[in-house]
Amino acid sequence: MFPPGGGVLAAVSGGADSAALLQALVLLSERLDTGSIGVVHVHHGLRGPEADRDAALAERLAQSRGLPFFLSRVDAAALAREGGLCVEEAGRNARYAFFERVRKEEGFARVAVAHTADDNAETVLMFLLRGAGPRGLAGISPLSGNIARPLLSLSRRHVLDFCAQEGLDFFEDSTNLDLGYLRNRIRRELLPLIARDYNPAALDSLNRLASLMREEEDLLESLVSEALGRALAARSERAASLSLQALRREHPALRRRMVRAAVALVKGDLRRLSFSHVAAVLALSEGKTTHLPCGVTAQNSGGLLTIARPENFKARPGKK
Repeated sequence: MFPPGGGVLAAVSGGADSAALLQALVLLSERLDTGSIGVVHVHHGLRGPEADRDAALAERLAQSRGLPFFLSRVDAAALAREGGLCVEEAGRNARYAFFERVRKEEGFARVAVAHTADDNAETVLMFLLRGAGPRGLAGISPLSGNIARPLLSLSRRHVLDFCAQEGLDFFEDSTNLDLGYLRNRIRRELLPLIARDYNPAALDSLNRLASLMREEEDLLESLVSEALGRALAARSERAASLSLQALRREHPALRRRMVRAAVALVKGDLRRLSFSHVAAVLALSEGKTTHLPCGVTAQNSGGLLTIARPENFKARPGKK
């Protein structure tokens, strides 16, 4: 998770989880040989004085420990309007883009974020309710590229106990109380109901499911990579063509994943691509075209399934 001496940039929001993350990294830096530690915070231009308060606390937490502090101010609402995204997704994109920029410019090996076992269980339930496949049920990965999540095996209860033990300052984000958000309803209503009436160990069970699904995803992805190599007939900057004959030889589960992989090659990510989109692609008859998110198209022609994006579309690399 942390390359020896590579340095780690702690994403501190001002909440309990990130305050605990920073303190743990500082206390364990020698044992883990993390190298230098920095603190990064993104002010999303939302929540008014509350967001100002959070940014000030993040800076104070860094300064009190003698750590460099990096702050970005963005207008998440404007970014959402410009990109046709929800505010949460626009804010997330801005956060991770800033984290990566600082990581590269300042020479940190990893960015550490404070997701916990509770966050993971909530994510699994969210995807389950949406009818997701194994990738969604795999939840949050402990290590995604340069993003490390060292608290993922710990419950929020453990984190709060640690904050009390260490006397850490933190603030509660008022939006966490808003039941208009699905995640908050799962956190405050559904998970407690399941734990109370169905399975007291629901948190552990959901995290175990995510762990198993991640391992199976790793295996399936290796099979998809091999199958895609066999079927890929042509590749350009804007398009990828698969041999329909090769595609149809594969197991239906692999076919779906091969289509998703081809879309990721062309689009740069899989955001907004649903099961119904993939099913429509696989059901295309000769000479027919179907439309996918962000202007991407799929066409069945001349024995090839061609996934293409418009010329003015800017692909985002590697996000799945």
